[in-house]
Amino acid sequence: MGVTACCRCSLLLVLLLGLGLAPVAAGQEAGSSVVIPDEVREDVYLAGGTVDVLAPVRGDVVAAGGRIAVDGAVDGDVLAVGGSITIRGPVGDDVRAAGGEVRVLGPVADGLLAAGGSVIVGPQAVVGGRTALAGGRVEIAGRLEGPLRAGGGRLVLSGEILGDVELVADHVELLPGARLHGNLHYRSPRAAAIDPQAEILGTITHQPTETPTAPAAPPRGAVITVLAASLAATGVALYLLFPAFSLAGARSVGAAPWHALGLGLAVLATTPLVILLLGMTLLGMWLALMLAAAYLVTLLAGLLTGILYLGDRGLRLARRAPLEPGRAAQALAFIVALIAVLLLSRVPLLGPLALLVLWLLGIGALVLAVHARYRAGGAPPSAAASATP
Repeated sequence: MGVTACCRCSLLLVLLLGLGLAPVAAGQEAGSSVVIPDEVREDVYLAGGTVDVLAPVRGDVVAAGGRIAVDGAVDGDVLAVGGSITIRGPVGDDVRAAGGEVRVLGPVADGLLAAGGSVIVGPQAVVGGRTALAGGRVEIAGRLEGPLRAGGGRLVLSGEILGDVELVADHVELLPGARLHGNLHYRSPRAAAIDPQAEILGTITHQPTETPTAPAAPPRGAVITVLAASLAATGVALYLLFPAFSLAGARSVGAAPWHALGLGLAVLATTPLVILLLGMTLLGMWLALMLAAAYLVTLLAGLLTGILYLGDRGLRLARRAPLEPGRAAQALAFIVALIAVLLLSRVPLLGPLALLVLWLLGIGALVLAVHARYRAGGAPPSAAASATP
């Protein structure tokens, strides 16, 4: 397929997603650039290329975007997923963030969970609860009033930590000004570089580990072919085995798009941090493994749900007859949507962004459908209503 075909498929997918996300409620904004200039007295859900929260928010902030900046005070939680995330304003509850670069530069009243290529806790930051961090490079220069658990390639500590510290990293560094009131336990292939001016009031325990050897990567073409075939087979099989539930979950994307998007963002961003936190404790190891398995299944099923939504949406728009499409037509529409998604992945910038939105919608819709089925013993009412022609 050429670039023109890819662009046409991308445009079609974006239009379908736009039709599904049309009803925007109060407290929800989306666009290439989203700005909150005035005080908001409710929870806000934001998505865009750039997201700037400049004014106080008297609730939670849920944001997804290429660049996210939270400068205003937030009374509730902050949940953010993006390329670059900067939180300068005070947060009244928890912060959960995942991105290429995550910077927490202001006070956080409760817990902090963050993961990214680079995670920085600035010198003006004060975290009142537990802190769990994961990243290629993690720097902590602020004050942590609870315990710290962190993992990554390089961990650099130069701030004050009142609780115990548990680290897993290739390199551990304590700079001048670092002050640890509790115990330091770290797992690393080499001893930590501890500056003489750093203070550790508790005990120091080093558990040596071996540096893993990366296996040779399989050919890219073979991986893509096998992945596409397995996704097609899995998606069609799940639909044929559970047609009513699959369609109800997919159509709940259109019935409650912003609810699904926010829930999908929460599941995608926070679950790995919870798994990491549990995995660092002996008692929580098995629970972490179970949660990790359920998380992987949810990610796959969420992606398939999003693709099924696109196929069903396109099929219903293309058909003029009021009758419900048959199973064969739905399965074929799913395969066509899957091919379009694979083509979309080749388009720079637009492709990954649209795929992320589709994935979040699918995860959230799946969780909504499972929750409604569990509580009521049937399909979600809104989705069930839309499933009837």
